[in-house]
Amino acid sequence: MRAPLLVPALMCATLISCGEFRKNSAIAPPATALAPAPSAAEFFPLREGRHYKYHGTFNDKNYDSDLVTRQDRLADGTTIYYFVTNDRDTGDDDHILLGAMFGLGAYGIDDKGIFTLEVFWRSELPKLLTSDKQPLFPSPLTVGATLQVRSKNREWDATVSVEPPETITTKAGRFSDCLKLKMFERWKDGTEYTSYVWLAPNIGVIKWQRPTGRLEELTELPK
Repeated sequence: MRAPLLVPALMCATLISCGEFRKNSAIAPPATALAPAPSAAEFFPLREGRHYKYHGTFNDKNYDSDLVTRQDRLADGTTIYYFVTNDRDTGDDDHILLGAMFGLGAYGIDDKGIFTLEVFWRSELPKLLTSDKQPLFPSPLTVGATLQVRSKNREWDATVSVEPPETITTKAGRFSDCLKLKMFERWKDGTEYTSYVWLAPNIGVIKWQRPTGRLEELTELPK
């Protein structure tokens, strides 16, 4: 069985609204759009030096991760971001990027929203091209909207779809009206994986069920 590569491969009891731009909002029938429709950039803020702490569980084992957001540039000057574990955040230490966060390892913002680029090792960042960009979020962010993501070698493809919003509680707080994405991944050999990610505007990923079944939740608000 192949290991899933699209690790879409995806943070006190105080009530925190998932949108600082709206309070206790709901989807008004029969509309299916998150109202008012937030942008992908709000759900997945990319900021140099921002830290995210998660606690993960899988097969009765516990995992803790401290991710830091780093910034780089493509050869044409396009700004990109990636996530590395804080304990290995050194310029001389190569690092696996694919799998640190949901998506394909590197990320950026353009006039169409958030894009992602497939990269495994940090040392491969200089080889990325603007033509490698793929959208990370369906647009518009309406319930039922989908997009297709494909690997460079065409070994797999995935459908990303917008699910109805949910309220999620983690050690970081309680978040209402969270964006929920479903990722359905298909390999050429017939293997299939399903994963989910929940995001809060101005925060990012607060919960992530990986294709392997490993569940990760944000333990404190990002700094």
